[in-house]
Amino acid sequence: MASNMTFHHESETGPEQTAIQLAAGLAHDFGNVLTSILGRTEALLGELQPTAPAYSNLQGIQRDAQRATTLIHQLVDFAGGKTHEQIVLDIGEVVFDLAHILIPLLGPKIELTVVREPGLGACLADQHALEMAVMNLVKNARDAMPDGGRVAIVARNAVAGELDIGDYVVLEVFDTGPGMTDDVLARVFDPFFTTKPHGKGSGLGLPNVRSFFRRSGGTIVASRNQSKGSVFRGYLPRIAGEQ
Repeated sequence: MASNMTFHHESETGPEQTAIQLAAGLAHDFGNVLTSILGRTEALLGELQPTAPAYSNLQGIQRDAQRATTLIHQLVDFAGGKTHEQIVLDIGEVVFDLAHILIPLLGPKIELTVVREPGLGACLADQHALEMAVMNLVKNARDAMPDGGRVAIVARNAVAGELDIGDYVVLEVFDTGPGMTDDVLARVFDPFFTTKPHGKGSGLGLPNVRSFFRRSGGTIVASRNQSKGSVFRGYLPRIAGEQ
């Protein structure tokens, strides 16, 4: 169980807020450029035969531009540029419903366990954003275990004193990977920070996860698992009894 923690609201100024504002501005401008690139590329592909020497190169440009568009969507989400519809949710049910996507996402070498503890309280959150947060945490766990392992997702109520304000529902994601170093643990939620090879990660997955929990009135913490690997604990305010 997690040790006692205090949830502090961060100031609206400082390096993180500057990064958010920068991300919003870049996302808007870069999105317009990508729209033009994709439109021109599609037009050129329509004019060429698949056997033309330039055809495969244009397809490569198209794929890269489409991937960049995905990154733009992540930037917009990180910067708070999307509209989020909050509804009453059972996070355990949401995760169980996601299992059919999470299992192939993890691959054959990684075992997935999902646990919903009895008496789980409800929370108020955007379901799509919650699903994206879960998928980001699961992908992060998968990437930490290239040789295989186990991922466990637990939905439970916070125990007395776990957070020293309020009543929370907890979403925990455990993995059996090598765990994080002190340096990585200190920066794991920093925008654009990644331990993945160049071109393999945007460094926005976990910051987006943290943005979701904060936007929903909660918080998330990362730590080393006591046995092996890492654990991420996301806290959402509990609004009702068991659904």
